[in-house]
Amino acid sequence: MVGRQTGLSKMKILCVSDHIDPLVYSISIKQRFADVELVLSAGDLPLSYYDFIMSTLNKPLLFVFGNHNLRYMPLYTGHVDALGRGRLERQGIDAYIPTGATYIGSRARREKSLLLAGLGGSLWYNGGDNQYREFQVAFRILKLIPRLLYNRLRSLVHARLQAEVPGARAHPPVHRLGSSDFPVRADRRGQCLRSCGH
Repeated sequence: MVGRQTGLSKMKILCVSDHIDPLVYSISIKQRFADVELVLSAGDLPLSYYDFIMSTLNKPLLFVFGNHNLRYMPLYTGHVDALGRGRLERQGIDAYIPTGATYIGSRARREKSLLLAGLGGSLWYNGGDNQYREFQVAFRILKLIPRLLYNRLRSLVHARLQAEVPGARAHPPVHRLGSSDFPVRADRRGQCLRSCGH
């Protein structure tokens, strides 16, 4: 996962990956990680571990799948057959595993002041599931760029809006906010990006 801080505030993040850590999976997790605001997982962990962390800390958890522990990946990636059944259902595996964690594989998401992009899996080494060659990784990254740019532009427009009119909220975006010859209008979608992007 890749993250970029877009605000000035600092945030404590708990990152987990690959192995169940006895310092995390313990009765003292709440005291040990009381100041954590966000949990990120780079994969290869069981979903029940995520549930334990989330239910104990009561903080959001974002994850991607690695190249192991892929049993429930089809539930999150939307791989279904013509009858609408996922691969797990066809194999008779319970397809409704409850977890409150948020899957961000091949997606961009803003969480608090961070802009995050999830890129799961690993580089290809034996042809297993969720392994990718260099060109495939590059393509997956390229597919994320429009969403990252959209989120970045959105945060810039939001910052500009807040600077011009403190406390203002607009949906859809306003046109040429702050210009004396153009009154605030909320019916001209798309104009905000052109006029606020001096």
